Amino acid sequence: MTGQFLYSTNAYLAYWIAENYFNGTHYVWCAPVFNPKDCNDLDIHKRIPYSSSPHGILSLLNEEITSGDLHSGKIQGIKAGLNKAAGIKLSSGIIVDTQYRDIIELIEKSSLSDFRPLIYVINKALITDVRIHKVPVKDAANPLSTEYQIHDLKTKEFEIIKL
Repeated sequence: MTGQFLYSTNAYLAYWIAENYFNGTHYVWCAPVFNPKDCNDLDIHKRIPYSSSPHGILSLLNEEITSGDLHSGKIQGIKAGLNKAAGIKLSSGIIVDTQYRDIIELIEKSSLSDFRPLIYVINKALITDVRIHKVPVKDAANPLSTEYQIHDLKTKEFEIIKL
């Protein structure tokens, strides 16, 4: 990994649930550059697709929210991910059944504006390398893409940019 920072774009609702139910522990996909389109043609990060680019996700969420897209594929995917996360946290004992039901209801009743994008700027110096997982080729949006996951990012390990 090059550079001091990783970047991730996440929905406000995901942030809110992690802060209020998951003890400030966030699960994020991230990239070593914010906008791969700004990279020169030989930079390996240029191959990060729009769908995995923090800038691309920001643009897509903003567009779907602004247009009032109630059939947004991105937002439906975020909802599915939050439902899955709640199930995992319930199974692991981090939340109890009543909290699980509350989270599911929150997700169901959320409005488009609850999915407004937040940019996480993650300082790699605050995280041990063992916690940063390179996404395997089979799961990456492009086989040449550089994508990472952090399963247990703490709130104090990143800054938020709201646009």
